[in-house]
Amino acid sequence: MKFINEVHISGFVATEPQQSGRGPHHFRLCHGGGKKKDGTEWPRQFFTVTVWDAKLVPQKGARVEIWGKLRQNEYVDKNGNKRGSVELVAESILDGEGPKPTNGTAIAKAILAPAGKEALGDDIPF
Repeated sequence: MKFINEVHISGFVATEPQQSGRGPHHFRLCHGGGKKKDGTEWPRQFFTVTVWDAKLVPQKGARVEIWGKLRQNEYVDKNGNKRGSVELVAESILDGEGPKPTNGTAIAKAILAPAGKEALGDDIPF
């Protein structure tokens, strides 16, 4: 049995990406929101995103699509309580506000390939 840990999510960058020292960048992603047909609002969900590749870091307010993996962390807070958090470790990020590619080659070039993997080739069937 193969275990799979893959996430693909879109949303808006809710906070300015922060970097501590030479480590990764972190920001919050807002997914959801907006109005339903009946006038009520869709619920919003916020995710902590970690980006190790500085070239992939988006700006606050940008609409993005993120591919990555979930990672669960455990820590002890200042009161001595055990806590946990789940973060999304981004492997690739596509800017959702940019020009829309019109063919497979443009789509392949628009997607930033995950580390150690090649971007899609020219033989995309659409």
